[in-house]
Amino acid sequence: MFNNLDGLDFTGNTKAGMQTIQYMGSKAKLVDFIENAMDWYFGNVVHDTNVRTFFDAFSGSGRVAYHFHDRFKVITNDKQTFTKVICDAYMCNQSSPAFYKPFIDALNSIKASDYESLRYEGLVDGFFVDNYSTDYNNGSAVGDDGFNKIWITDNAKIIEIARNLIDCWFDEGKLDDIQKNVLLLTLMLAVSKVSNIVGHQNGYLKNWSSNTKKDIVFILPELDTHHTFNHENMTGDVFENGKVSCDIAYFDPPYGTNNVKMSASVRYSSFYHLWNTLVENSRPELFGKTMKPVNTKGYTEPLERNHKEDVIPKFIRLIENTKAKYVMFSYSNKSLLTVDDFRFVFEQAGCDMKTFRLFVKGHAMNSQNVIARKDGNTIERENDEDDLVEYVFMARKKARHIRVTNPNINDARNDNEVIQVIENYLDGDNSTYTVPQAPYVIHDDQIVPVDFTSFTKAA
Repeated sequence: MFNNLDGLDFTGNTKAGMQTIQYMGSKAKLVDFIENAMDWYFGNVVHDTNVRTFFDAFSGSGRVAYHFHDRFKVITNDKQTFTKVICDAYMCNQSSPAFYKPFIDALNSIKASDYESLRYEGLVDGFFVDNYSTDYNNGSAVGDDGFNKIWITDNAKIIEIARNLIDCWFDEGKLDDIQKNVLLLTLMLAVSKVSNIVGHQNGYLKNWSSNTKKDIVFILPELDTHHTFNHENMTGDVFENGKVSCDIAYFDPPYGTNNVKMSASVRYSSFYHLWNTLVENSRPELFGKTMKPVNTKGYTEPLERNHKEDVIPKFIRLIENTKAKYVMFSYSNKSLLTVDDFRFVFEQAGCDMKTFRLFVKGHAMNSQNVIARKDGNTIERENDEDDLVEYVFMARKKARHIRVTNPNINDARNDNEVIQVIENYLDGDNSTYTVPQAPYVIHDDQIVPVDFTSFTKAA
C-alpha cells in the first residue's frame, strides 16, 4: 500500500505561510521590526541599495531566514540538524502538493497494530517506543522506569514506523534530499502536536496533556514551489564552517542571561534533542530522565555560558570570521552583554563605529520567564524591574582590519584564548543594562519604513 506513487499529476504551486516548531528565542513576532530596522539603516545611515545576500548564522526554527527568502539569497547555518530540515523544506522545495499526496496518505494509513509484526521482521527496532513512550495509565505519563514520557505508546509506534518508512522511500530513490526533508518536517509538525511538553524537550509532563491523547495526523505544510533565489542551508558549527561571503551577516546566538542565578543560557542541543534524533534517525547512547543523547551532557559551549570573558571573544570572532559588508545582532536587555559591551565587540571586530546603530523595541516577556518570576527563586537581575527590550545592532565592517582573535583557531570548543585588550576592558567594565540615551540609539517609533525591496529583488 506504500508503493502506489505512479500516474500522478505533479503540477501546481502554492504560496506558503510558515508552520514550525515551538522554539525558545524565536523571532516570529519580531521579524517586521528586524526588517524595518534594516531598511531604515540602509536608507538613512549607509545609503546602500546593493544588498543581495543574507547569512543567518544561528537559524534555529528558520523564522528569520524564511521571512527574507523572497528578498535575498539566504544562507542558513545551525549546528542542530533539524534546522536544515526546516529551511530546506520551506526555502528549497520545488515539488507540488500532488507529488507529496501519496506519501502523506501512506503515512496516515499507518496503524499502531502493525508495529509488533514489523518489529518481529526487523523493520523497526523499538528505539523511540521503548525509550520515549508509555501507555495512558489513567492519565499518568510515568513509565515503568519511573520517568515521565513524551508520547503515548500507540503514537510512538506510528512515529517510529513513519520515520523508517521515509528512509525507505529515500533509499529506493522515490525522494530526493529536499523531498525527504519536506516529509521530515511534516513528521516534526505532527509529532509536536502530540508531545507531552511545554515547548521544549528538557523535561516531560507527569500527566498526559489533552493534545497527547489525540491520534497523530500527518498534514503537509504549505510550501512554496518556485523560488526567486537558490538558497543554501548548512549544518555545523559556525566557527568551523569556513568564512561565508555575504552582504548581511545576521547573528541571533544563544543570548546568555544577566540572571546571576543561572550559570548557563539555553543549551539548544539539550532542549531540542529529540528533533535531532528524529530527523537523523540516529540511535545515540542515552542518559537521564528524559533520555537525552550523552553528547548533550556536561560541556557547555562558550556562547552558552553566562560569563562575559567567555562570550565576548567569541562574538568578536564571529564578526571577524564572516566576509560580510554589514553585521546584525539580535539581543535583549535581559541578556548577558550590555550595550557598551556590544560597542566594544563591534569596534574590536573591525566595524566602522560611525555606522553603528542600535534599534530598540519593547517586547512581551515569554511565559517561561513569567513563571520563573512568580516563583521568586530563579531570577535575580540587576535590571529585574525593567521591561524587556529587544535589540538589533547594526554596523558596516571596515575594508581593512587587524584581527584581535587568533585566525588559526576555528574550533568553537576552544575557550582558552586570552586576549589582553578584552582582559583590560573587563577589568574596567562598569556598564549597566540601561538603554543609553545616545544618537546611535533608534527607538522603534522613530523608524519610518523605507521600501528597499525593489532594489533587492532579483532582476
